Amino acid sequence: MRHIDSSYDRMAMQEAVAAQRVLDAMRDGSTLPYDHPLIEALGDMAWDEIRPQIEEVPGEGWRLRREIRRIQLPDSFYEPRRTLGGGTVHDVMPYEGAVAYVTDGFRYGIQYEDGHVDWLGNDPVSAFGDGAEVVDV
Repeated sequence: MRHIDSSYDRMAMQEAVAAQRVLDAMRDGSTLPYDHPLIEALGDMAWDEIRPQIEEVPGEGWRLRREIRRIQLPDSFYEPRRTLGGGTVHDVMPYEGAVAYVTDGFRYGIQYEDGHVDWLGNDPVSAFGDGAEVVDV
């Protein structure tokens, strides 16, 4: 029978709790500075656990990794085009090289063909102007 190392199990639990505290502190979109006590308290096991879920903000610290998602705005935020059937649809981005309006859950912006995003604001109106609202995600 194999002996269970209770000191390792206790350490593993402490590391898991430390990792969860860091993730909880970042849930609101906060960036934790490099020297934040929660960051400094992380051991190797905790880092291994949370590293895939966070990203570095150079010169600032760490935050939750943000996934960029396309959003749909009202028709007035797109240029019109003619369909083959003669109808009109509003689905053309009004900026050269732009492919989509996007959000990462905290910021709103315009994504371009090369993948670059111009982040314009923290809500649809501050990013895109009056009348902007997300009609589909």
